[in-house]
Amino acid sequence: MNKRGIFFLVLMLLFILIGIIAAAGLPGTTGELQPAEQEGLRLTLGYEHQKEFDPDRARLVVGVETEDTDREAAFENNNQKMKQIMESLEEENIISLETTSFRVTPRTREEEGQRVVYYQVSNNIALKTDVLEEVGRLIELSFNAGANRITSLNYMLSDESAAQDEVLAEALLGLKSKAGFIKENLDLDEVQMITLNIEDRGYFRPTEFRMETMDAAATPPPISPQNIEINVSLNAEFRLY
Repeated sequence: MNKRGIFFLVLMLLFILIGIIAAAGLPGTTGELQPAEQEGLRLTLGYEHQKEFDPDRARLVVGVETEDTDREAAFENNNQKMKQIMESLEEENIISLETTSFRVTPRTREEEGQRVVYYQVSNNIALKTDVLEEVGRLIELSFNAGANRITSLNYMLSDESAAQDEVLAEALLGLKSKAGFIKENLDLDEVQMITLNIEDRGYFRPTEFRMETMDAAATPPPISPQNIEINVSLNAEFRLY
């Protein structure tokens, strides 16, 4: 046998040997079983958690709306009433008191065959209080002083971040417990989190009521704060060994 024949014979034997080693799955090879053993069992879990909190703060928006064919008269009347409202609230248990909107709008009406322009002046103020049982009285004070609109009344939490962190911590604990339960029932030794996606589903603050107009002599409706609900959703991927 010449040198070329011997070379091809050795090369063929070498290829056969490599194939035998790969099929045997020896260390250092790229067989499919070994990566599967290293990665363990992959598990994707979802977990949702929600919790209700008692509100400890209220935000009330009240306003004055006046109108007159004389723009200055409408403006002066509105200013006088709003000044009375703010003075009546200064000594109350409120955290803040601020103007949220001020608007002057001309309105045209047909009166006895003629077009008459009325100037509508709208002024709204927002106040916050942590004394929830005083909300009804604050509404009454405002209307006795000249307010004729309730734009909104919202209940909230004074520390929203702390409440959201509390819900997230409980959700993470629930997710961890769920993964541990699966690991134990599959007789595995270890569970490791690979990825985690946190989705904030919402912070629900109920609006008690919203009234466009209200007579000063009218009695405000009974007020009962509703609970605030915070939701969080988790999606995670685990590796179990």
